[in-house]
Amino acid sequence: MRFMVSFVYKDGTTGEDIQPLVPDEQARVKELREQGIVEELFLASDRSRGWFVMRRESEDAVREATASLPLSRFWEVTNTSIFDAQPA
Repeated sequence: MRFMVSFVYKDGTTGEDIQPLVPDEQARVKELREQGIVEELFLASDRSRGWFVMRRESEDAVREATASLPLSRFWEVTNTSIFDAQPA
């Protein structure tokens, strides 16, 4: 199954909170891409929100993958199961 994982930063999150974790976040996203879990990552131009397309067998598995990201503790997350309307 594919999911759109949408996130926004929680109120009060600052650049000082985020910046030290960015290298670890990038490394973890790379691992999840290599495992085929993260298919796409999009960030708003102001970096206030973002979207992942993830492939997992269940929403619980998506939550687990999302929670493994170092910055996730600063996010409000919404998961939506998506249907691929493009033929293979």
